Amino acid sequence: MSEDYFFFQAILISSGIVLIFLGWRIFEPDS
Repeated sequence: MSEDYFFFQAILISSGIVLIFLGWRIFEPDS
């Protein structure tokens, strides 16, 4: 149970980081 919760939470965190990174790249073009 705890392992499933940790895995699910890890996926949410990873997805959030990816979305924030993509949004930052779109609104703040570094090129």
